[in-house]
Amino acid sequence: DCHHHRSERRVHRQLVCGDRSHHGSITNPSSADDYSLEVKTSVETSNVSSNPYTIAAAATAVTISSVVPLPDTTRRTAQYTINITAAQTVAEDGTITVEFPSGTVVPNGAITNTTITVGGSNSKSASGNSSTRRITITLGASGLGTSATDIVFTTSAGVQNPANAGSYTTLQVWTSGEPTPGTFGGGYTLYASQTSVSSIDVVPSPNT
Repeated sequence: DCHHHRSERRVHRQLVCGDRSHHGSITNPSSADDYSLEVKTSVETSNVSSNPYTIAAAATAVTISSVVPLPDTTRRTAQYTINITAAQTVAEDGTITVEFPSGTVVPNGAITNTTITVGGSNSKSASGNSSTRRITITLGASGLGTSATDIVFTTSAGVQNPANAGSYTTLQVWTSGEPTPGTFGGGYTLYASQTSVSSIDVVPSPNT
């Protein structure tokens, strides 16, 4: 027989080892904690404890429900509204990082905090990396809760749409509380910018 115990010897759950065709597969405990295992046999009936081992919390990622660029045309500086839901709260001075798809132009260096809002509140600070197309937002006193929240990059934040029309499905968001990136696989569509004639040159031949 073998049983899961918390390392402080309080029984969290009991798992029976042996013929798994009768008992099913073994599942880790649902709570993150330190555990030890006790084993005995029908011949050696005294429990022998294992060294402690750790069951870690399962990694979670931010869920991205929608991404809306406005305007949704190529090569334009756009407002981006990104709706996310986090599984873990993030307190003041925590961060949210957004990585935009390839081709998006992101400003490099400090970005004015009032040009980016999280849940309607201005960011405490923000900075962009043009090489990685990432913008990292430092949260103000409101932090980030676990309900659906809009992150809004106004046009003054300086994010420019890619040059190519099409569907973009690789935008990612993560936080300091959930460092595993969430990806917006549903995608958003950018359309080709309309062009117009800007000037006309007329050269008559002959001009008499």
